[in-house]
Amino acid sequence: MPAYHQFQLYLSEVDNLKEAISAYHACWQTLIGPYTQELDPFLRQIHPQEHAQAWTWTHEPYTWQGIKLSPGVQCWGADWEFSILMDTAQLVDRFGIILPRSVGPLTSIAATLSAHFPDAPLFLTDELSDGRPWEALREGDPDGIWQFDLAVIPREWQIPFSNPPGDYARGVSGTDTWYFREACWPEGPL
Repeated sequence: MPAYHQFQLYLSEVDNLKEAISAYHACWQTLIGPYTQELDPFLRQIHPQEHAQAWTWTHEPYTWQGIKLSPGVQCWGADWEFSILMDTAQLVDRFGIILPRSVGPLTSIAATLSAHFPDAPLFLTDELSDGRPWEALREGDPDGIWQFDLAVIPREWQIPFSNPPGDYARGVSGTDTWYFREACWPEGPL
């Protein structure tokens, strides 16, 4: 498998998994429109009892604005992760800088996921930081929460992010704060 980046959002103690899956489906409808019929069987097969601790991927990624996107859902005990996996080579140059042609699509994906999951923190991570910001947030690790290229943090999660390291910048969109590593996003995502 090639190097990857992924958007990861997490929900704790999901009371209504059907609602969460419906919101995830709505994200895909917003992004890729009518092609989501193929996604329906994938989403219907997700049940907490049967898929605890197991990735469930669709067989084929969807291509949207020149980027291959693969949906994923995983259960981590009481936490559910909804993700969109992407090939790093389509997103960044050899120095890890977001390609100009990828800025708009990545920003749109982040905005779409955040709109459908307004209370969930969202992180754009690579294969080395996969899952680390959420794990650090849950463990109270103030340094580990910054292991991402982009994050969209809702108001109720912003306290741990109130003092970003010097290599991160922030912008505000509605009630969300967008944090991004400036080395990756020279122009910023907003």
